[in-house]
Amino acid sequence: DKDLAQSKGHVVVDPATVITTHITELIKTHADEILGRNDVQALLDNLEEHYPRMVKEIVPKQVPVTVVHRVLQRLLRERVSIRDLMTIVETIGEYAQVTKNADILTGYVRQNLARAITKQYADKDGNVTVMIMSPDVEDKINRSIQHTDFESFVLPDPNIVNKLVTNLQRLVNAFTTSGLQPIILCSPNTRIHFRKILEKFYPGMVILSHNEITREVNVKSLGMVEL
Repeated sequence: DKDLAQSKGHVVVDPATVITTHITELIKTHADEILGRNDVQALLDNLEEHYPRMVKEIVPKQVPVTVVHRVLQRLLRERVSIRDLMTIVETIGEYAQVTKNADILTGYVRQNLARAITKQYADKDGNVTVMIMSPDVEDKINRSIQHTDFESFVLPDPNIVNKLVTNLQRLVNAFTTSGLQPIILCSPNTRIHFRKILEKFYPGMVILSHNEITREVNVKSLGMVEL
């Protein structure tokens, strides 16, 4: 029974806690799918109550709710908190005249959320341990990118993808053996596209750009992503 298990040093967790934890994890994993257009509008309405001028100037004057929705989905998909909605909307408004592409806008938003992102992945000693993407890999990815007004697509050579995934597995094993979360560090232009390439093979892989890590932490490299 429970008392006997505890007396032997086992941690006993009641079924309700297990179920709650499982549901919470499911919500985190699929938050981008759960977030609907009406939810986004409700978030914007709430923000407008506190910052009416800012919100009205940006949505829908500069960008439609659809674009904000896409940006929020992309953030949630990579487990970036959308709690600082003011910064997110301000950033979208700041770059809306340049682009309506949700992938590019998300990149700008992530840069302005760098402090929160850094805190999420830095250890207690202020280190962020990463694997760095080689310039050759970045160049090949950049050559395969295609942009539209609202989204970007990457169409890499399948042979290159297979080599990448094979070589990446060795680095991932090195991280997990050391008890570390695998994190890839690359340039801002490449980040989202590399994420799209790896999503099928490593759906939970953390991929950060240099602009998303603040200067207060030390970046430690545990290897390089190469072909």
